[in-house]
Amino acid sequence: MSLNEREYKLLKELTELDGIASFEDDIRARLKKEYLALGYTDLVYDNLGSMFALKKSKIKNAPKVMIDGHMDEVGFIVAGFEKDGSIRVAPIGGINLLKCLDTKYRLRTATGKIFVGEPQNKDITDPNDFKLNFGFKDDFEAKNAGVNYFDMITFITEFKEMGEDRYLCKAIDNRYSLALGIEILDYFKNFDLPFDLYVGGSVQEEVGLRGAPCILNVVQPDLAIVLDCSRAVKEENMLGHIGEGLLLRFFDPSMVAFKELIEWQKESAIKAGAKYQYFLTRGGTNAGAIHKSLNGVLTLNHCICAIDIHTPKSIFAGSDYQDAKKTLIYMLEHFDQKKLDELKAMRI
Repeated sequence: MSLNEREYKLLKELTELDGIASFEDDIRARLKKEYLALGYTDLVYDNLGSMFALKKSKIKNAPKVMIDGHMDEVGFIVAGFEKDGSIRVAPIGGINLLKCLDTKYRLRTATGKIFVGEPQNKDITDPNDFKLNFGFKDDFEAKNAGVNYFDMITFITEFKEMGEDRYLCKAIDNRYSLALGIEILDYFKNFDLPFDLYVGGSVQEEVGLRGAPCILNVVQPDLAIVLDCSRAVKEENMLGHIGEGLLLRFFDPSMVAFKELIEWQKESAIKAGAKYQYFLTRGGTNAGAIHKSLNGVLTLNHCICAIDIHTPKSIFAGSDYQDAKKTLIYMLEHFDQKKLDELKAMRI
C-alpha cells in the first residue's frame, strides 16, 4: 500500500528540512506548529532541545507512555578551509562518504546564508580526501562570504516516489518517526486515554543517543516506544527487507529486547492486519539509552527499514510505514494500567 496524500506530504516536508545534531531548530519549529494545530498546547521540553506534546489522561496517576523519535539527521559541519576555496568537513553521525559523491550539498551559515555545492573530487577512494566545493576561489573569499567553522552542511535531496511503493529521500532516519508521531496525535486527539501520552522528538541521537536520557528524566515514562528507521539489507538470507513490514527488532549492541514486548508487538501486528519481520542489527537507537535509565524502563523499538540510510538517497516502502502505523495504533488502543501491570509482572 502506497502512502496516502497526508502521509506523503508529511514525509516530504519533514525529510526535506535540514537538521543535524545541535541544529534541530527548523525541525522543532515544524513539530511545534503541527502539535499546536492539532490542539496540543501542553508541550514538554528539556534543556538540550527535545520537545514532546502531552495528551493528559483524565485518570488520576495514570501510567505514562512515551513515543520517542529523534529529530536529527546525519550531515556535516565546516571543519576547515583550503587555499583553493574548498571546504573541509567533519561528519556528524555515521556516514559512508564514498556513497555521498554524487549529490548536492547545502551549507547554511550562522546568519542564515545558503550556499549550494558538491564534492571537490568525485573520484576519491580515500574518505580523508573528501572536501566540498561551494564555488569560492580561495579561503579568503569563503570566510569573507560569512562561512565559518561549525556551520551546518546537509544533503540536498528531493522526496519523490520511485514507483511500486518505493520512495527516495534523505533523512528518513529519522523523520519517519516524526511523521508517524504527528499521525498518532491526530488519530487519538478525540480519545479519552487511560494513560498520559507523550509524543515528540528528541535531539542528538546520531552522535551517541545524547538527547533521549535528558527528556526521559522530564517525562519519566512507564513505557517507552522508540520509533526509528533501520538499515535494510539486500542479501536474501539476511534479516531486514523493505516491503516486508514492521521490524520486530529483537537485538542490537545497545539493547537486548524485552521478550514480552516483542511478543505483544507481534500479536498486535497480527490483529491489526500488518506485516512484520524479525530484525537484528549492529546499529543502535534511543532505546539503548532509555531502557537502562531511571530504575529501568520498559522499552520497545518500533521501526521500519530503508536501503542506504545515512546517505542522500535512502529508499523505503510506503507499505512498511502503513504497517508500523496500524500496529502502533492497535497497541495504544489496547494499553492501560492492567496491561502495564501484566508486562511488569514478567520481570518480578
